[in-house]
Amino acid sequence: MESLILLYLVTGGVLGGGAAWLFQQRKLRQAEERIEATDETTRQFIGKTNQEISKLNEELTSQQKQIDQRDQELADLNKKHAELAQLLATTHVEYRELVNQLRACEGKLAAAEAENRKIPPLTADLERKEEELRTRQREIETLTAARISLEEELAAEKKSLAECLIFVEGSHYLPGRVVRNLIASNRA
Repeated sequence: MESLILLYLVTGGVLGGGAAWLFQQRKLRQAEERIEATDETTRQFIGKTNQEISKLNEELTSQQKQIDQRDQELADLNKKHAELAQLLATTHVEYRELVNQLRACEGKLAAAEAENRKIPPLTADLERKEEELRTRQREIETLTAARISLEEELAAEKKSLAECLIFVEGSHYLPGRVVRNLIASNRA
């Protein structure tokens, strides 16, 4: 009996060990299946994650390009801003110079207007003097004509006097016709 007990004990141990081994194998298979399922899930998750990472990397690259473009645009705008600021400063200086020139021109214009206000009285005075000059010129022309007339008259009178009287040696005058006739007869 002992041997039978021992046999039962060994058989029970072998069967219990086999059952435990089968149970463990089943648990191991379930664990392997779970691990495989987890691995598959992990692979899918890693695949999805890798796809998302790729998309994010592409998006990041695209955004980095946009950032680079915007940085370049910003640099260009800053350069344009600096140029415009310089142009504004130059324009401001030119504006101030033009304002100063305008003020100087306004002063000159005011002085010219003050001088222009003197023109109407001067023009009237000039017109009066021109009229006076014309009057004097007419008087001069009249006097010149009278002088010419008098000179002609004087010349005619001198001629007629010379014809009328000729001074003969001594102290008396003889009529011019007589003296000429005498001179003409002495020559003949």
